[in-house]
Amino acid sequence: MKRTLLALSATTLAAIVAVPASAEAPAVYSVKDTVVGTQIPQAIITSAVPFDKTYAQMSAAQKAVIAQDYESLSPGDEPPYPALGLSHMSTYLMRLAEMTSPTGPLVATVDVGPDGQARSVSVYKSPDATVTSMVTALLAKESYKPAKCGGAPCAMTYVMRVNFPDRHGQHVTGQRQGDYKGSSGGM
Repeated sequence: MKRTLLALSATTLAAIVAVPASAEAPAVYSVKDTVVGTQIPQAIITSAVPFDKTYAQMSAAQKAVIAQDYESLSPGDEPPYPALGLSHMSTYLMRLAEMTSPTGPLVATVDVGPDGQARSVSVYKSPDATVTSMVTALLAKESYKPAKCGGAPCAMTYVMRVNFPDRHGQHVTGQRQGDYKGSSGGM
């Protein structure tokens, strides 16, 4: 089995860690739950792409948000993406949020082979070491829709960006309401 080693330049690394720029504020998708002290659902995890859609189910605008992380993506080429979308990973992230109350952005990359299997995982930003450990394990076990280069499966890096908004120390109740809603505005 041949492994492809990807060396990231300082410019590429800076682009991955930075928040993608956009002319207008992108939609924000969230997984919501109630927190202790209120019955109003609040965002526990947010993303610029929907949690409940596969790559094939996304709109052109949603795919364009993902494409912002890929400088040299040719027209017709596609980046890799979790085969089932982000929804089942969000289940584990919600459980983690219930236990540890992480706050802040999470930026991770996965080197995905042409077979759709993860080769390696790197975490560049994380709220804490527990999130880093869990996300590394989740992403390593995930199956991916492989990238397409010139119409054929190819090796490429998947970039995952999610955020854990500040809940001001309030604990998640575990009731999980209002999953996967999108709204306009910044993250």
